[in-house]
Amino acid sequence: MQLHQVSIGKKAKILEFQQRGVFLKLLEMGLLPNITIEVLGKAPLGDPIYISVQETLIALRKSEAQNIVVQIIE
Repeated sequence: MQLHQVSIGKKAKILEFQQRGVFLKLLEMGLLPNITIEVLGKAPLGDPIYISVQETLIALRKSEAQNIVVQIIE
């Protein structure tokens, strides 16, 4: 599942990144494989997506979120 498909309020674990170009930018923001994130909100048209990563709030473009493969944590 891709990050942009995760519902608001759900937690997920990052599994991998699909594009190398986006990968480095996301690493600099603290998005690493096996890190748990929580989707806090989405703008009305789905862009940007607001997530929490280790007590840090991050806004991602939908195009960036489409490159992050995650697994939902129940």
